Amino acid sequence: MQFSYRVTKYNPANRNELGHYLFQDEWTCYSQVGIKSDDKLLTIDEYLEVESKYVNSIVLFMQCNQIETLRVMGGLEKSWDPAQDYNSNKEMIDLFNKVKDGDSLNIDQVKNLSRLALRKYIWCKLENDRMFVHFSSDYYMYIGSQRECEKTIEQIQKSGLFVEDFKSPYLYDEEE
Repeated sequence: MQFSYRVTKYNPANRNELGHYLFQDEWTCYSQVGIKSDDKLLTIDEYLEVESKYVNSIVLFMQCNQIETLRVMGGLEKSWDPAQDYNSNKEMIDLFNKVKDGDSLNIDQVKNLSRLALRKYIWCKLENDRMFVHFSSDYYMYIGSQRECEKTIEQIQKSGLFVEDFKSPYLYDEEE
């Protein structure tokens, strides 16, 4: 991809010279809902708000690149059943049960799969020839784009997320 970004809730001003994030008490995953971090209780509402910003970022990049589908790639892994999660909707649970490597997902399915990935119920890459989305631990997301998408980046940053030029650690050598 011509452009590659790291999209996160983490302010890059809070990184050291090696790029390590300095605030260790910040929440990093869905399983921390109801637990204090940084002396603050992570509520489900706060979590879902941030999760929605991540999902919206993907949709905005899809729109910028004029694409309607992404393909599940990279060795799909499923962790645990989202049916045990009262915040998972029927579409998320159905997708979890049916999705397999190589499936082409429409925008609504991409939204649901992204929520599953951000909650660590599933791991995979979403890709096509004009865009990719890679999910990482600690609530990091990498997006590659054939287009620069300056207005998209501005919208994402206005939402409260941070977009940094950054090569995905999940790229294969031939994708560089």
